[in-house]
Amino acid sequence: MKHVKNMWKLALIFLLTVTGLFVSSLHAEAAAKPYSYEFISDSTKVFNQIDGAKTLKITLDKPLTKNVDSSKLSLEHVGDTTKKINIIDTVTGTQGSNEVTVTFKNLEFLDYAASLDYQLVIEKETLRFDQLSDYVLPFKIYDLLPGFKSTFIDTPATDLNKYVLKNNAPRDVFVHIPKMFVQEIQTIHHQTLIDGITQPSLTNIDILTDEEVSRMKVTFRGNADYSRDLSYREDVKGFSMGQAGIEAMPGAELSDEFSLKSYSATGRYLGERKFKLRAAEAAQDGKPSATVMINDYIKAFEKKNFGTTFTLYELMEDKALLTEIMKQIPVEELNSLGVTYSVGGNTATVNNLEELKMVLDNPRFSTIKLGANINEDIEVNRSVTIIGGDNYFQSLKLQGTDTHVRLEDVNIQNDLTVDVGANGTVILDDVSVGGTTTIISGGVHSVHLNNFKSNNGIKLENTTPLRIVSATEAPKITMNGAGAVTLEGVYRDIAVDPQATSLTLKNNTIINGAFTGHLGLTINIPAGYDRSKIEGQGNIVEEVPVPGAKPVIAKVYGEGVSNTVSNWQSLGKNLTFDNINDIPVGLTWSIEDSKVFGGDSTITFDNASKNLRISGVSLSGEPVTKEVVLIAEDTEKVYKIQIAVTVEP
Repeated sequence: MKHVKNMWKLALIFLLTVTGLFVSSLHAEAAAKPYSYEFISDSTKVFNQIDGAKTLKITLDKPLTKNVDSSKLSLEHVGDTTKKINIIDTVTGTQGSNEVTVTFKNLEFLDYAASLDYQLVIEKETLRFDQLSDYVLPFKIYDLLPGFKSTFIDTPATDLNKYVLKNNAPRDVFVHIPKMFVQEIQTIHHQTLIDGITQPSLTNIDILTDEEVSRMKVTFRGNADYSRDLSYREDVKGFSMGQAGIEAMPGAELSDEFSLKSYSATGRYLGERKFKLRAAEAAQDGKPSATVMINDYIKAFEKKNFGTTFTLYELMEDKALLTEIMKQIPVEELNSLGVTYSVGGNTATVNNLEELKMVLDNPRFSTIKLGANINEDIEVNRSVTIIGGDNYFQSLKLQGTDTHVRLEDVNIQNDLTVDVGANGTVILDDVSVGGTTTIISGGVHSVHLNNFKSNNGIKLENTTPLRIVSATEAPKITMNGAGAVTLEGVYRDIAVDPQATSLTLKNNTIINGAFTGHLGLTINIPAGYDRSKIEGQGNIVEEVPVPGAKPVIAKVYGEGVSNTVSNWQSLGKNLTFDNINDIPVGLTWSIEDSKVFGGDSTITFDNASKNLRISGVSLSGEPVTKEVVLIAEDTEKVYKIQIAVTVEP
């Protein structure tokens, strides 16, 4: 009899081994990251006036051995290149604690049209003395933003309309559905494995998961004897565990639940799935069922609908799709659905240097307003409109390849440099420069000046053709570049250094002060131009008049005009010519080139209302400035009004 009992013990040990009770992979601490991290919705954190932005919580397996130095944490945007961005607000982690909390700022200024991939980097030895390498925590940007529940369930309709739907149709709101990380649960439960022998119940649990899950923590009844820290198994395509002593009657569910918490190889918490163990139903004859496996804990689902992105419109339009997603994700976990959309239209107000840099990096913002002084030297490398108000830049450099930049009501304490490319355009409207303005390039599409001041004048260092149009008297200009220069409008003094060899003056060019040239300078002028200021200052070449041609009177329309694509088409801009000298009343104006913006665009002008409209403009995301010319004539002369017109997204 003793021999029989020993045989049963050996058999039981074998069975337990098969079920995974003694499988060494049940404890995976050595292979797992020594930390985990998750993003937690915080009702006190706000994004775009929507509550529920998230904080990052890092939980270490062992306590911190020092207080965390926030300067040792950096956040990077991962795209074609990896670039650090300053969106970390606070970092909290105290020696002896197992937790580090990170909060974020400036999320409204990020470019969600670019890569969604980011990562937090924690330098080695920041958290513990034995942290021998950098910790890298990857995530998606929507992990930081209010999720689906915070945005569409918890937010009042008035706020939803004002802050989300005002600038975004449902087709422009993106909902990021997480993967189904736990895809199937299979259990085999035997209350009595061998009939007629008293023994503990035996249970095997297999958890089939997405391959992204590399670690799983299992808890039951809060009892350490029932807890497991599992690693991924290729033979199961998931995780496997065994347990003895769990009571489960056929057809009955336990009041206690198993909790399955999934983690990625990087330590990212992926979510929790709970289930209650069931035993197989008894057969109708009262004998145990031949089917011992139960695998219907998770409702069937279409894998293609998870781990993907839908627009809000698609979820509204396909109710079956939305219903399937909602069946798999409990209401309390709906913030795991990420939400991204365009924030605040195309205008951003910046209050410090880091905000300005973030907005300049985001081409969605076509207009930037200064909310505070910027006491740094700033480079602007893209097309944009900047409005200064009562605030100033320390110094400013406008550069790029054929960019279009407009400055309005901007003060620059030191120097301004303009280098926007051979086909670029710059409009300087009510701009004051405390130092020197240097123009390296601006192209034949012009640098336009209106109420422009520069204490040390304007220095031209262009090597390619450059055209400057000034609606009001410009400061002294010194030509010091080898490229040809065309000047239109009103100027104080003009000095031409020997390096400059070509200057063109138009019939609307007025020189109020002195003109200093040199013998090697060619000065091109229209027929009948007043030579008094330029005589003897270079080789004057006068345009030969066409017999019978009417003289042309060209004028500049002040500061130019700007509008968005949609407003140009629907509203246009009403113009006034009252302040333009030498333009008769009652002329009938037309557009000299109605296709100047290219493509299918058309420019029209209504003489009765003096309304200028533009339709059919297609932009790549940045504003574009072109010179639009209105033309009219009477019996004696031809009149032209040159207008710097900007179309914004």
